[in-house]
Amino acid sequence: MKKIKQIACFLALGAAFLYGCAPTAPSPEPEHTHVWSEWSETKAPTCSEAGEKERECACGEKDTQIIPATGKHDLKKHTGSDATCTDDGTIDYWECNVCGKYFSDADGKQEIGKDETTAHAAGHQFGDWVSDDTEHYKECSVCQTKKDTAEHTFDGKSCTVCGYTLQDTQGLAYEPTKDGSGYIVTGMGTADTATLVIPSTHNDQPVKEIGEGAFAKTGTDGASEKIKLAWIPETVNAIGCSAFKDCTGLTSVIWNAENCTEAGDSWDPVFENCTNLRSVTFGENVKIIPENAFTQCGSLERAAFGSSVTSIGDFAFYCCENLKTAVLPDSVQSIGWRCFEDTGLKSVRIPAACSFIDMNVFDGCDLETIEVDEENAVYSGAGNNLIRKEDHALLWGSAASVIPSDGTVTDIYGRAFSGRKGLKSITIPSEVTYIDNAAFKESGLEAVTIEAGLQEIPTMCFFGCASLTDVTLAESVTVIGMNAFENCTALEHILLPSQLEEIKLEAFMGCTALTKIEIPEKVDWLQVDTFAGCTSLAEIVLPRALNCIKRGALANCPLTSATFTGGGNWKVSRETAGGEDIHFTQSQLSDHADAANYLKQYSNRDWYLEKTDN
Repeated sequence: MKKIKQIACFLALGAAFLYGCAPTAPSPEPEHTHVWSEWSETKAPTCSEAGEKERECACGEKDTQIIPATGKHDLKKHTGSDATCTDDGTIDYWECNVCGKYFSDADGKQEIGKDETTAHAAGHQFGDWVSDDTEHYKECSVCQTKKDTAEHTFDGKSCTVCGYTLQDTQGLAYEPTKDGSGYIVTGMGTADTATLVIPSTHNDQPVKEIGEGAFAKTGTDGASEKIKLAWIPETVNAIGCSAFKDCTGLTSVIWNAENCTEAGDSWDPVFENCTNLRSVTFGENVKIIPENAFTQCGSLERAAFGSSVTSIGDFAFYCCENLKTAVLPDSVQSIGWRCFEDTGLKSVRIPAACSFIDMNVFDGCDLETIEVDEENAVYSGAGNNLIRKEDHALLWGSAASVIPSDGTVTDIYGRAFSGRKGLKSITIPSEVTYIDNAAFKESGLEAVTIEAGLQEIPTMCFFGCASLTDVTLAESVTVIGMNAFENCTALEHILLPSQLEEIKLEAFMGCTALTKIEIPEKVDWLQVDTFAGCTSLAEIVLPRALNCIKRGALANCPLTSATFTGGGNWKVSRETAGGEDIHFTQSQLSDHADAANYLKQYSNRDWYLEKTDN
């Protein structure tokens, strides 16, 4: 027991010792108080978006707060523009430079979409027809833009479109006809007008004639430059030479003369030098268009025929180079000599009633199509050609022509395809045995094939076909005529048929691309200027039968090789009276280069094969 007490005492002392030696616990630190910096704006507020600001304690902690949106826009005004009939405008509107929104008010309270800023075009406001003496149109009441402008279409004196009615010109000068049955209008008299409407009567008698030079600049009144429209009444049966000469202001003619049989002549055309005359309209009752009526009216673009025209006279529209539209009515029975020659017509339709078409009517027209009424008893339009049935003659072709090979065509008339720039290739079938002069002159041909049957390529047949590169000639061809291929400047090669007997003068003159030619064995002469100006012709082969080369046949040809197949000695004729001939032996001409040089040197003289005694 005593021992236990000792242990307990010992333990108590130890605990006391330990407790007395242990360190005391630290007292807690005081709570941290932030010391903030000034607020700094990190994101500026806008009219529609909140901003943000920030501050920072020295301890590194940050504090962030939202800055409310200002709700006030930064507005820029856009001043509006008026819309026109065709173009949009804008209203007055404001755009916020910050948020990009659009507003219709300066306070930025009425927001609108971008499309709402547009003032849309209202479109033209066209009213009734507006008319003057020469044309009609409709006009916008807002911007005065015109539409549907056109010349009047007269039935009598009233326009069938707008109803405008012409009034007779007062004050014109007249004189009686020789037989006293009517009057001749001789000039402007006291009239002062741009619209010349010649009355059908004067003093209760018909106006039968328009006098020679009546309205010409050099005529009795000299008022020609004022006239823009001329209306010719149905009673007129004759118009004198140069009646409207030098009427440079004249743009339109209304021709109602039903049976006018005289209209100037080829030397003094009625409308000579009317340089602005672009349209002629023939009344519904006009039966005859006299010869020379509109010859050489170079600016004429339109001829509108009435439904009663039966006859169009010789030279009626000769050399109207801008005339592209002339639709022949079904009533037409005859078309005179050279009537539409050298006009700008692109298409032609021959009606069923037409039984006579004179020579040269469509010469020089660049026709693209030809149509003939199937009921026509005299003419056919087979293959886009104008063919006379009786003698199987192709009178005129077009750019779209195909020559029938069934015997429908045996002859091709002169200038039938002249000037057809759209014609690119043609085959002349074996049924064709005759072609007249200049049939394809200055056409757009690039390739031509002549099948067996034709014996002669006529004078100027392919003259000036500047695109012609491919020529195939049948063995039946024995003659190539004068100037047949002259100025075919793209022709590089041509194989002449073996049966060819004659090449006439200037046949290939000016074929500047031709490089080589071999003359067939039956040709015995080279005619004057046959190959003159063939500035690429370097090689020629001359046949065995050749006995003469006429002066200029090879002029200006840069020959480098000439072959005299037949050999023999040749004499070059003297250049001047009293001069001496030059002689070349067979040996001298055997070298092809030497022979070429001799031919070049003496190309302006005649060469003859010298006869030798056997």
